[in-house]
Amino acid sequence: MVKRHRFGRGPVTHGSHNIRQPGSVGSVDAARTWRGVKMAGQMGNIHTTARGLTVVRVDVERNLLMIGGAVPGAKNSIVTVTGSL
Repeated sequence: MVKRHRFGRGPVTHGSHNIRQPGSVGSVDAARTWRGVKMAGQMGNIHTTARGLTVVRVDVERNLLMIGGAVPGAKNSIVTVTGSL
């Protein structure tokens, strides 16, 4: 919430529970939440490109490609490798 919408945070000390909460989310008379209110949700899930990684080893028998460096993505996710120019 705080990172996604760049909100500020409330006080941390003196028993406050308003550390990462959004604050007010709607008007008093509407009895509902308006559309487009910035709330918590998924942030990310986009394609990223990492350049400058090196191929350490190629194992043809087990169909493996060992890449050295910080490969983006979650574990067991699909990685596309393209050649450099």
